Amino acid sequence: MSNNITYDELDYYARMASESFMDDPMYKWTTPNEKKRKKYIYEMLRVRLYASAKSDIIYLDEEKRSMLVLRKALNSYDVAEMIKVPKRYKLNLYPGSLYRNFSFYSVFDNKEYFDENTYILSPVFTAKEHWGKGVASALINKAVADLTAQGYKIGLDTQNPDNIPFYEKLGFKLIGKKIYEKAGLYNYYMLYQN
Repeated sequence: MSNNITYDELDYYARMASESFMDDPMYKWTTPNEKKRKKYIYEMLRVRLYASAKSDIIYLDEEKRSMLVLRKALNSYDVAEMIKVPKRYKLNLYPGSLYRNFSFYSVFDNKEYFDENTYILSPVFTAKEHWGKGVASALINKAVADLTAQGYKIGLDTQNPDNIPFYEKLGFKLIGKKIYEKAGLYNYYMLYQN
C-alpha cells in the first residue's frame, strides 16, 4: 500500500491508465474520437489519481506495472471534488467529455448495492504489455485479503461486460446492473464473496 505518490508518479500511472481504458465503453461514449479519448483519459486520470492519493487506499505493483485504487463505496467524486485538485492540468480542454463523464456517473447510486463498510476497486489498471500475466489479479487478491481481514467488504462497478468473467474468477459475484439510457450503457455491480 502506498499513498505517498509524487506528481511524476501520478503522471506515469495516468499515462498507463490512458492505454488501459481506451476501449472502455464509457470512455468510448464520452469521447468518440480515439486520439482525443486517449488525451482525455490521461488528463482525467491525472486529476482522479491526485484526488485518490489524498483520500483512498492505493496498491502499487513493485515493478510499477499496475495500480489499484480502493475508495469507500459511498464516497463519490464529483465536479466540486475535481475543482479542489490544485493541478487540474488540461482537463478544461475537454468540457464535452467531462460533462458526459459526470452525467453518466450521476445517475448511479452505490447506496443501492453497497454499504458504508464497503470499499470498491476504482480504478485498477495494468500496463498493456503486462496484460494477462496476473499482475492486476495479484494486487486485487492482496487488497481483498488485507481489507476483508479488517472486516470490510470489497465491491466494484464496471461498464465493460467483458470484465465480469475476470472478476468472477477472483471471487466477485454480479449483484446488479443499471442502464444509462442516454448512452445505452450498463453499470454492473459486483461484490466479493469469500
